[in-house]
Amino acid sequence: AFASLVTAVYLGFLTIGKVISGGLFDRLGVLRTILLLCAACAGFPVLALFCRVPALTWLYALLLGLTGSGPSVGISALVRHLFGDRDFAAIFSWVSIASTLGSAAAPPLMGVIYDATGSYTAAWVLWLAFAVLTAACLTGALFSAKRREKAEGAKG
Repeated sequence: AFASLVTAVYLGFLTIGKVISGGLFDRLGVLRTILLLCAACAGFPVLALFCRVPALTWLYALLLGLTGSGPSVGISALVRHLFGDRDFAAIFSWVSIASTLGSAAAPPLMGVIYDATGSYTAAWVLWLAFAVLTAACLTGALFSAKRREKAEGAKG
C-alpha cells in the first residue's frame, strides 16, 4: 500500500511538474531550467544512496515527479531552442523516441543490476553518472547553439 501511495504522489507531482517546468523554461530560459532539472535528476539517486530516513521517500517522489516532466516539456523546449521551428515535429519525434527508449530500458536494467548484486547501489550510481553525463551533453549542445547563433549573427 505504501509503494502505491508513493507512486500516486509521484504521478501528482509529475502533473504539477509539467506546469512548473513550462513556467521555468519561460522565466529562466532553456539552459538554466535544463541545469535545474538535471540537478534534480541527480538528486534522487543521491537520496536513494545516502538517505535512510523513510520520510525522504516523499522528497524522492517530488524530485522524480518534477524531473519526469522533462521528456514532454523539456524535449520540446530543447528541440525548438536548438533547431528552431523548421522540421520541429520530425526532430521532436526522434528525440522523443530516444528518450522513451531510455526510460523503458532503465527499470529492467536496474532489476538486472539488483539481481546480479543483491543491491540497488550500483544501479543508483549508474543513474547518477547518466544524470551528470546528460547534463554535460545538454549544456554542451546549448553552448554550441549559442556559439553558432553568434557566428551567424556576425556574418549577417
